[in-house]
Amino acid sequence: MHTRLTGAEHGWPRLAFAFFTGASFYVLRDKIDLSGRAACALILGMAIASVQRDAFYFVYSAAVGYLVLFAAYARATPLLAFNRLGDYSYGVYIYGFLVQQLLVNAFPGIGTGALMATSLIATLVCGIASWHLVEKPALSKKAWVSERINPLR
Repeated sequence: MHTRLTGAEHGWPRLAFAFFTGASFYVLRDKIDLSGRAACALILGMAIASVQRDAFYFVYSAAVGYLVLFAAYARATPLLAFNRLGDYSYGVYIYGFLVQQLLVNAFPGIGTGALMATSLIATLVCGIASWHLVEKPALSKKAWVSERINPLR
């Protein structure tokens, strides 16, 4: 028997929407105005949409690209001052998925909003711990290691 893959059964329209949203941001990059008000409105929209799973995915797909660009390129944001405390980005990157999966397994049926809030807090705590206990001490040894490696070349 031959099986056909259709979009409604396998979710490819949702993935295509996310892809084309990202591609649209790239094509329209010169016309996108990075605004704190727009970022706040998108965050609020995601919070409102989080009560309905299917709606949330489309709002999230449209909003997350803008929010990432805003966080990366907008000037005079509180995000710029955030790194004065430490560079938590790598720890957040490393632990984010793990924390989300642990929470989903620990709390079956957890809602999107609750998962986002708890995973954000837990992941940030892991990122902070990683920076202060592992990354920063390791970086302080960078010159010492470099001195010992360079003569070997």
